[in-house]
Order: sequence, then structure tokens, then C-alpha cells
Amino acid sequence: MKCIPVVLMVAALTASPVFAGPASKIQKAPQFTFKPGGLLMYDAAWYQGHDALQGKTTGYTDETGFRRARLSAQGRLYGDWSYNVTLGFTGALNNVSNADPVDIWQASVSYSGVKAVKIKAGQFFEPFSLEAATSSRATTFMERGLPYTFSPVRSVGIGFSAAPAKGLYLEAGGFTEDLNSAGNLKRAFTGRVAYAPIDIKGRLLHFGAGASYRVPGDSTLRYRARPESDLAPAWFSTGTIRNIDNIVLTGLEAAAVAGPVSLQAEYIRSDVSRRDGRRGRNIDSYYAYASWFLTGESRPYRNGRFGTIKPENRWGAWEVAVRNSAISDDSGEQLHDITLGLNWYINRHARLMANYVVADYENGTAQGNADIFQVRGQVDF
Repeated sequence: MKCIPVVLMVAALTASPVFAGPASKIQKAPQFTFKPGGLLMYDAAWYQGHDALQGKTTGYTDETGFRRARLSAQGRLYGDWSYNVTLGFTGALNNVSNADPVDIWQASVSYSGVKAVKIKAGQFFEPFSLEAATSSRATTFMERGLPYTFSPVRSVGIGFSAAPAKGLYLEAGGFTEDLNSAGNLKRAFTGRVAYAPIDIKGRLLHFGAGASYRVPGDSTLRYRARPESDLAPAWFSTGTIRNIDNIVLTGLEAAAVAGPVSLQAEYIRSDVSRRDGRRGRNIDSYYAYASWFLTGESRPYRNGRFGTIKPENRWGAWEVAVRNSAISDDSGEQLHDITLGLNWYINRHARLMANYVVADYENGTAQGNADIFQVRGQVDF
């Protein structure tokens, strides 16, 4: 499977119209297309911890770094075939020790020759959760809500997506560990269904559900959650859960859009089954948020997920939002966040974000809270 990204990159370059003629003139090739892309996000954050979190914020009072740095190539191959290759450079730019210079984020080929169905193979995102399905370019807050702790991210596998009826969107697939490391996934079967009974310009009602059956590669699992700030330490942790037989993830999602106002919520639960009669574990999380575009835009939606904002005014689009999010396990440990957000969409390819997070932590008698202020500059093409 390690040869997949090399094959895809060679296919992408040879299919590019740049190679169809002299360097001084790009030729059109109807069956082959090549579209380069990129994404750059840079964050800065300030922390102030109290009580049980005072020590956990030591050394995190002033943090900056790249959140995402990626280059991509996508396009068409031979009519019904297409490809997507995305490489990440975040670890290298942040001087993370032992980080690979290049991270294979996505590397897949797709076939769309069957009506209303697309088949995909390679490394790509497992279909689970509305926030996970929505690109980081388009998320309302700087970080996804605490339920994202459970969401499968990118894995090697084969899957399909289909739109069998108006407003109905289905995705499913079988997966194993990703290309970048040994990982901790033996096999997984993941699926998601989304249904929008109302989907017209500026009006949306969305419901969805997801499930994933997972077998870890070394029979262990550990969930860790940051307080919706990537530069913060992981305050919530289940510790290492051993002797695992399987993990079942289930999720419910809902969203509504009425002009400039939108609502969105999700609940995700992880049920961990263990061997040798050991007690299982369950961990759950939720978020709910509301956003309002002061300049009148509406969140665009297609195929069960939200897209990027296109400002309607020359001064850009302005959005305010508030989110309530929490994660807890059966031992009583929990993390709860209230996040306020302000976004300025300068144009379709650039935005500035500011988030203020109030985080509350509890684990038995250990209790504490923290104030986090963070900002981001984002550019993509």
C-alpha cells in the first residue's frame, strides 16, 4: 500500500496539461486535468489556568505555530476516473522532533462511472460525523468540537458514496491503518447517512447518523482531548485501555440554516468491549452551537456537508458564533468548553479567526478552569 502515493503523484503529473505541450503554452486536455491547491493556517494562543489547571498551563502561556500547511493536486484521469493527493508539512515547519518532512494526508483514486455512485480507494477520511466531513477550510470555529476526539480521521481503505434520492446521501467503507505510521488499527467498517428534507438557497434542515466498528492493532486505546485549542496540552485523558476486543462508535447529528443564522449539534459515543471478562468502557461527547452572519451570508451545503463561504460584500463577510461542548467518561473525568468565535472572511480564500474558550475540568476532587484566547490567519487556493 506504500506505493499508492507515488503512483498517484506520477499519474497526477503526467496527466497535467503542463506536460501536454511546450512550457510556454498550456494545452487543454479534455480527459486529463490537474488542479493544484494549498492550505496554510498559522495560530497564536494565550492561556491562563486556575486551580487544577494552573499547573497544566505552565509553559503554555504564549504559544504560536502552524496549524496546517498542505499542498494538493487533484483532477480527472481517463473520463470517469479522478485522483486526489494531499501532502502535509506542518510537523516539519513547526520543528517537531522526529516529524516526517512530508506527511501523506490523502492519496486516493475515485471512479464515478456508475450513476449517482462514486467508488474511492486509497487513503482518505472515513465517513463519520458532520464536523469531520466538513473541510477545515469551512469550520466555524478554529477547532472542531470535543466529539471530534472520537472521529476516525484518515485511513487506507475502499469505500463508496451515493445519492440515491433527493436530499439523501450515503457513505461507507472498510479501512485499515494509515500510510504514515504503524498506527493502531487492524480493521474498521465505517458508514454515515445524511438526509436534508429541506435544502434550498438560504434554507436547510439536516439530519444524520454514523457508526463505526473498529478493532485496534495492539488491543489498546487511549482517548485524549485538548480544550478546543491545538496549541494547548491534552487535559482530558482516559489513560491506556488494554485488552480491547472491539470499539463501536455511534453518532447523531443535526443542523439547520435560516438565512444568516445556523444551528448545528452532534452527539458521539464510544463503547469499548474488552476481553477476559474485563469491564467495558464508555465515553461520550456532544456539542451544540449557533452562528450568525452579520453581513447576511448563508452557510453553503452540498452532499451532506457544509462548504466554504463566499462573501457577498467587498468588505468581506463577518460571523459571530457560540458553542457549548463537553466530553466525559465512565470514571467521572470530564472537560467542558464554552467557545465564542469571531470570523472575518476577507474573500473566498482568506480569513481571520478569533476564539475565546472557557474550559472547565473535573476529575474527582481535582477541579479547575482556564481561559484561552487564540487567533488564526488562513489562506488557501
